[in-house]
Amino acid sequence: MNLFRFKEKEDEQVGVYYQTSNYSKFVLIEGNREINPRHVEGLKKSIQKIGLITPIQVNKNFKLGNGQHRFYACKALGYPITYQLLPDHIDLEKIMIDININNENWSNNDFCNRWAKKEQKENPESYMNMPYNIFQTCRKYKLHHKTLIILIYGSYKDVYSNLFRAGDLKIENKEQFRKAAVYLSLLMVTHRPRTVCEQRSFQVAMCGDFLNNENFDREKFLAKVKKYPYKLEKRSSEKEYYDHIRDLYNWNIRKGKLT
Repeated sequence: MNLFRFKEKEDEQVGVYYQTSNYSKFVLIEGNREINPRHVEGLKKSIQKIGLITPIQVNKNFKLGNGQHRFYACKALGYPITYQLLPDHIDLEKIMIDININNENWSNNDFCNRWAKKEQKENPESYMNMPYNIFQTCRKYKLHHKTLIILIYGSYKDVYSNLFRAGDLKIENKEQFRKAAVYLSLLMVTHRPRTVCEQRSFQVAMCGDFLNNENFDREKFLAKVKKYPYKLEKRSSEKEYYDHIRDLYNWNIRKGKLT
């Protein structure tokens, strides 16, 4: 005889799915990532073969919290939209960010654009001096995401990447960050061909080992690169770039050499 027999609880319904062909009732969330036409085309092929397996998620106002690319794929095909109505207490913005962080659907640029737009909306007079807009501007200098994170935090740990994606980027010294970014862009303009300075490994070696070194004379190195551009050559790793940059910096000088 089993003295510890419990009555099994019946399954409980926790969600309901609906279907509609009224596309006009759905609303995109401001700040969501840009629609990627190639992604939509890929989804169209999949939906044509097996249908819409994962319903989109909306709130009571039909704002799309998850599934905007699936929505556009179904709309382009003329297929009905299968959707789940989320409870009122669920924050659509949080869903949008959390899902794309965990599933890695968004690129770092998508996250940057999303938070930069939020800064602009909430601070229309001063948004250009806010972290994500500063970061976004520096990306236009052809500086890699990893390069800029290292300039801000001194390293590229997962915790810093997660802070960036979650909207918690903080730049303690904005002026110092801007100067370092501008300096790296000047190296690209000065050195021809500029492909060496556009390499992520080169940029990471520069910002990780030299730009924060008080003994590194930025103007001296810039002048040397300008005068002897052929001596700055492509390498295959951060360590090789570190050795190469140090050797070039120390070349033909007696005092102030880097060790």
